[in-house]
Amino acid sequence: MTTTIVREVVGIEKEAESIISQAKAYTKQLENEYEEEIKAYRNRMSDELNEKIAAFHKNIEETNKNVLQEEEMRLNKSLEAINNIPQDVLTGLVNAIVSRMLNI
Repeated sequence: MTTTIVREVVGIEKEAESIISQAKAYTKQLENEYEEEIKAYRNRMSDELNEKIAAFHKNIEETNKNVLQEEEMRLNKSLEAINNIPQDVLTGLVNAIVSRMLNI
């Protein structure tokens, strides 16, 4: 009877060790799966962030390009307006400025 109890206890211990070993293996498997999920999530977030940054840069570049074109058009209009001032008007303005400077 004592031998039977010892055998049963040893059997229960082996079964417990087996269950613990299976639990550890399952835990390790879950850990690996979660690490892969976390890695995939981080990669997705990184890709999304990079896409947003690229879109932001593209938007800024497009905005700057448009502003530059508008300023170039304004400059060209101003230069054209200056070039269209008749020479006799310019000469008169220059003479008026020189006259005032001499009278100061």
